[in-house]
Amino acid sequence: MRYLQILIPTLLIFTGSAYAGETDVDKTDNFVPNIQPLLDVSKTIGSILIDGDLNDVGWIGAARATNFTQAEPTDMVKPQSATTAFITYDDENLYIAVIAVDDDPSSIRSSLRDRDRIFSDDLVGFILDTYGDASWAYEVFANPNGIQGDLRWTQRGKDSSFDIVYKSEGKITATGYQVEFAIPFASLRFPDKNVQDWKITFWRIRPRESREQYSWAAISKDDPCFACQFGSLKGIENVKPGKSFEILPTITSSQAGFRDLDIPGSSLQNGDINGDASIGIRYRITSNTSIEGTINPDFSQVESDVSQIDVNNTFALFFPERRPFFQEGSDLFNGWYNVVHTRSINDPSFATKLTSRTNEISYAYIGAVDERSPLIIPGEEGSNIVSNLGKSYSNILRVRRSCRAKGLL
Repeated sequence: MRYLQILIPTLLIFTGSAYAGETDVDKTDNFVPNIQPLLDVSKTIGSILIDGDLNDVGWIGAARATNFTQAEPTDMVKPQSATTAFITYDDENLYIAVIAVDDDPSSIRSSLRDRDRIFSDDLVGFILDTYGDASWAYEVFANPNGIQGDLRWTQRGKDSSFDIVYKSEGKITATGYQVEFAIPFASLRFPDKNVQDWKITFWRIRPRESREQYSWAAISKDDPCFACQFGSLKGIENVKPGKSFEILPTITSSQAGFRDLDIPGSSLQNGDINGDASIGIRYRITSNTSIEGTINPDFSQVESDVSQIDVNNTFALFFPERRPFFQEGSDLFNGWYNVVHTRSINDPSFATKLTSRTNEISYAYIGAVDERSPLIIPGEEGSNIVSNLGKSYSNILRVRRSCRAKGLL
């Protein structure tokens, strides 16, 4: 189904009450889902401030997505509540806003929680396939408070450890809630061409008696290819995926202190200050290919690992990979079997990585020289860990062919 967009300047004020009537799900009994719909996106005519108010001049003329369809628990039916999404862009960012109408705003679930811990809340967002080959996609969400949750979708599942940089802000209104997003093009991977041809669906999760999920592009459970059913974005032109060269120097220091408990009233004695330096370099050869290198990296976690209970557990604990060096292209190492666990690359003196994607072939390589190498030895009823085997060399190469490129999906 294709839409004719009519720009009406009087629609500048985006408030929940103003759009309660305008956010349209088909009011008749003849509900017709959007089958692979199309949106013509135009460049914004003004600035947009991400504050959840949706009253900026930049939203005038934004493409508008309506007529959402329920995807869960029952697919291809009219949703209980109306949803409208808006999309536009400038030279630096992709802007998306979603207005979610609710008959009972007091029932909206929205918590102040850590990133990626919001998926039991009300949510809105989008799923974006920038290559259009249905092999992987960005999932970007926020709850009504604007707390973020993002994943990477692949044909083999979702990677919740994946993170990108974006802004979001939400606001609960008298008729529901609304959320604004600004996604820097520097955070996205997409083809190096003047005119982009992206696939997308806007998504809403509404947990009530059941966990209702609404999609702008109708998603049928009878179709095994989820991403093949997305809608299309036209009109995004002359955007670049990010900087071609990045350098990340790091200096870390630590100091430990102790107190002699055998001497009453003794003071804390500080030890020597220990310091360390590292450097990381990333060069984007093309928009589809990048190479990274790091010397003596500080691979400390960017956030604390979630606690896991190891009582009466005979198997080794595994934690998600959140270190930035391993995030880029991590989906290329995923398969039906968990054969690559990059957390086993523990303390490298040097590491390098190359990732590349084309319409048909994607490949990735990681090489590292690890100074202290742990080893997990699997057994019949448990696993044993050898904490340090000394220096080791890691080389991982993965080549993957897209079936979608040849029309096999």
